[in-house]
This record gives sequence, structure tokens and C-alpha cells, in this order.
Amino acid sequence: MLFTALKKYADFTGRANRQEYWGLFLFIFIASFVATILDLMFYATVEIGPFYVILILGVFIPSIATLARRNRDAGWSQWAFILVFIPLVNLIYYIVIGCVPTKEEQNN
Repeated sequence: MLFTALKKYADFTGRANRQEYWGLFLFIFIASFVATILDLMFYATVEIGPFYVILILGVFIPSIATLARRNRDAGWSQWAFILVFIPLVNLIYYIVIGCVPTKEEQNN
């Protein structure tokens, strides 16, 4: 699940099922927790430390690609991921797109 999302690093074609989506989400959540702890241990005075910045830069494209594939799998437009840039709407979007079942018909 996680490895599928990372193998398709910048692949915006195809589909991503809920397992792949939530696997990447869980990985990012745990990795950001670890990065924050490391930043606090080594750089206590920095608000956003280098470990967290490296993590965010490393998962930005895979998360956008997975969202685009998940939108297609759910039957939505792959451009619906633009909603993640709207504060508060993005939280609702992440939960809804993760819970919507796969749409069996072929999406363009």
C-alpha cells in the first residue's frame, strides 16, 4: 500500500484505492511526528526544522499524485485535489476522499 504510492512517485495516471491513500496518509503522519521530535531534539529554537522540511519536500509530489489517482478512482475529477489549498475545506476533503468507495466504471 505505502510502497505502491511511493513507487508511483509522480504518476498522475491510473487509480489509487483507499488502502493506498490511507497508507500514504499514515506514513506521512508518523514520519512528520518523528521529524518533529528530531527537530525538537537537535534544533529546539527552530519552529520548522530541517527534518520536517526535508520530509515535506519529499512527500509533496507523491501525495498530490496519490490524491489525483484517488480522485479518479472515486469517480471525481482529478483536479479536485485543488481543494487541499483551501483552509478547513481541506480537512473535510481528506476525510471524504478517503471514505468514498471505488467507482467501478472507467474514468477518463
